[in-house]
Amino acid sequence: NKVSTIEFKALTTLLGPKSKVVKEILSHQQGVEEVRELLHILDVMKGDEHLEH
Repeated sequence: NKVSTIEFKALTTLLGPKSKVVKEILSHQQGVEEVRELLHILDVMKGDEHLEH
């Protein structure tokens, strides 16, 4: 099962997008590359596009 956008937003809001817990849960649910891409998108949206994961 994939994590929905709402679930992803809830996890990142509660734990922070750089939380090891968020990264671990999502890496098992969706695969590491997709998680990194989503985290990068969030960074870009926040204006932190220079950050790499």
